[in-house]
Amino acid sequence: MTDIAIVWDPGTSTGDWALSGNGVGDLLTSNELDTPLMVSVFSDRVATAGFVPPDGSGDPRGWWADTYNAAPIGSNIWQDERGVISSVSATLQNNRSWGQAATAWMTKGGYAQTVTVTASYLGNAKLGLGFVIVKPGATTPQSLSYAWPVGS
Repeated sequence: MTDIAIVWDPGTSTGDWALSGNGVGDLLTSNELDTPLMVSVFSDRVATAGFVPPDGSGDPRGWWADTYNAAPIGSNIWQDERGVISSVSATLQNNRSWGQAATAWMTKGGYAQTVTVTASYLGNAKLGLGFVIVKPGATTPQSLSYAWPVGS
């Protein structure tokens, strides 16, 4: 299945659409799992129970249609964006778990044989998540990694 590709920019820690470079202004497309992975991980899932946003907004985020969806989309990594990291190990465990929950659809839906998630603290208030995805019938895994700023 071909999708509009999202290209990750490590300098700004953001993903965005890009032009294909064919001279007619078409969007870049891809049939790999990197774009659906970024949508899954970097879309905001509704906040976990008991979470109070540090900005005082009370906004639990999430997609409105998840109210009617048995399997919500997105992840909760946004919960660490502005919070104070009091425990690096707890932050890593939370983000690893959130990454696993966000990508569970890949194995359940048959798009991946396995998805392995690792979390690492990169220093300077940056978190990294790594994903190793093995597609059904494949022998070579696809490795993807992302880094972005988190709490102070």
